[in-house]
Amino acid sequence: MADTQGHLPSLPWSAAVFQIALVELVMLMHNSVMLPVVDGVAMNVSIFISGLIYVPVAILARRQPSALSLAGFSGIAAACAAVGAILWTSVAANPADTTLFLVADTLFNIGRAWGTILAVLTLSRIPRGDRTMFAALSGIAIGYAVWPLMRSAAEASPLMLASIMLCTLIASGSACQRDLFARMRDAAPPSDLAPTNPFSFVPISSKLFACIALFETTFGFSTSVRFGAIENWQYALIAVVFGALMLVWSRAKRITFDEDAAFHVSALVVVAGFLLMPATSISQGFTSTIIEIGSQCFYALMLSTFASIAARNPAWSLASIPFGFAVSSCSSSVGFAIARGALAAQDGGSADAILITSAALVLVLFAFVWIGLSGFSFRAFFSEIVPAAPTEEREALPGADAGARAAAALALFAQERGLTAREREIFELLARGHSGKSIMERLTISGNTVKTHTRHIYHKCNVHSQQELIDLVEETIGR
Repeated sequence: MADTQGHLPSLPWSAAVFQIALVELVMLMHNSVMLPVVDGVAMNVSIFISGLIYVPVAILARRQPSALSLAGFSGIAAACAAVGAILWTSVAANPADTTLFLVADTLFNIGRAWGTILAVLTLSRIPRGDRTMFAALSGIAIGYAVWPLMRSAAEASPLMLASIMLCTLIASGSACQRDLFARMRDAAPPSDLAPTNPFSFVPISSKLFACIALFETTFGFSTSVRFGAIENWQYALIAVVFGALMLVWSRAKRITFDEDAAFHVSALVVVAGFLLMPATSISQGFTSTIIEIGSQCFYALMLSTFASIAARNPAWSLASIPFGFAVSSCSSSVGFAIARGALAAQDGGSADAILITSAALVLVLFAFVWIGLSGFSFRAFFSEIVPAAPTEEREALPGADAGARAAAALALFAQERGLTAREREIFELLARGHSGKSIMERLTISGNTVKTHTRHIYHKCNVHSQQELIDLVEETIGR
């Protein structure tokens, strides 16, 4: 098997910022120019579908990474985006045709999804001395600064501009990731590695995905409730705020605006925006700007988080990143649905429906941030992700004779660390370099059972990977 752990060359910081800016510009054009032509129900369905687009990529990367063809996926994504953009001409002429809209928008979003994934992979490969959070925020700030200047052109020629930006994004992202995809295709499937590498892959039950789901639900709700499109002055103000934040961050030696700081800023800004929503003396534009700042700060955090996860396990990065984007889009759709229900209730006579729903969301958000995430740190979360490493299976261990002596040495080692009977069986196979699939077949147990016991074994032995366990066993037996 090819080397999947060797160092990949770093990519320029400017390449990551450029691609993130393109992602932001395409998103702004899609949300501001393309989506408003249809009704809210069709829009919400399309947003949910856009999240599902990411799922097949994650499943394929998890089960059959050899099928990940950069040229093939990029070609399909670019073609889908071009066809979708062409169909948008018909959608604009006949916005009541929901089927046509969903087909066109889904095709366009396939290109968006693939371009976003490539941009995050580029962000994950900037030099480690450069902060991914800073790069993500820079790209978003540039996107918000440029959008007011090109909005008129986008409204006049959305087809041409959308095609150019998406094709540029996919082409630049593909050019940066040829070596990474060659490594991905040679890597062992994460589904085989996960049972013996429980700390290498982010499970779907992780607090990270729960955090994304809750925040994006909140943002989806607020976007649907705040009425009206964001004006150019608001985009410019958001760019100025982010620019000022980055200037202070780059100059202040004692201030570190990392993922943890961005998370708390996002939470505070969103709560402030929700509290101001019912106020009649404050303009709706001001309130929506505050919520948008919180939303984009969290989006920068999300991009940086996915990039940091990818940097820990480059060859298996697509096993986790697409799931995160899927959770984000689908949760935003849930927020839209909640808002539509609250608006319908308010129109039906429940005067305080929006206020009550907003208060409930803020309460849930507050409880999750200050209770559910108590003690959680994004930086610690990244450091706990252990690079996955396939091991070679062996029947004899160095420092011990084969057969009875090796078995006795392993049994004594397991007893000293308080392993249970089932853990001892799995431990012996782990120490001999067996893969998760091999352990499952030999003991006739599921992958989740192997993963659970492996996690307990590593904890009791104070190691984080199979290779560390093997090294510890060999060192102990060889004394």
